[in-house]
Amino acid sequence: MSIFPSNLFTRRAIMANTLHPLYYNVANNESVVIKGTTRDDVLYGSLGHTVFYGGLGNDVYHSKNAGDTIVEYEYEGNDTVYADTNFTLPTHVENLTLTGYGNNYGFGNNSNNTLIGNSGNNRLSGGRGNDTLHGMDGNDLLMGGDDRDYLYGGSGNDVLQGGEGNDLLDGGYGNDTLDGGSGADSMSGGYGDDIYYVDNVNDTVTEWWGEGTDTIYSSVSYTAPTNVET
Repeated sequence: MSIFPSNLFTRRAIMANTLHPLYYNVANNESVVIKGTTRDDVLYGSLGHTVFYGGLGNDVYHSKNAGDTIVEYEYEGNDTVYADTNFTLPTHVENLTLTGYGNNYGFGNNSNNTLIGNSGNNRLSGGRGNDTLHGMDGNDLLMGGDDRDYLYGGSGNDVLQGGEGNDLLDGGYGNDTLDGGSGADSMSGGYGDDIYYVDNVNDTVTEWWGEGTDTIYSSVSYTAPTNVET
């Protein structure tokens, strides 16, 4: 079910109970409290500060204010936030997609997160957990964190930093910089003139013919693979 504040500038807050939805008046551009159900809810915040209580189910939150609060508890589903602003995932919320065109940041938590950027120059940081980061358009900075992470730059000149763990880095299009970190990482720059930082003898670098002029900086003994020039 979908629950969203009225577009009218009347005082309105909307809450729902599992069996009996309740409607109260509070302003669309002021503080709003929205409570979901035991089902898979889609909850739309106001332009002002919104407090979301998703409850059970795989819930989707649409946040328009960086100060919004989302309350989820353990075992309450796999939840997703679509945010128009900078956003840090709260505990027990797994996925974040940045919307709009801003140069926004998105931070994960200790869960296995999926973070997706927008068309701006984004900064995405997974934190702990096995995270998947998609930069999409723009010149993005992607930072994996402590565990086994998957970083996809997309288009633009991106910087991909795996951190600890055995990570997978894919630059995509553009002149990208890839640094897997301390683990045994797999790195592929894709199209463009890419730069690699190798600091583990078990790192692998993959480039195909015609994908640009590429460079490796290595702190360990390492032999450049085929189609890497320097």
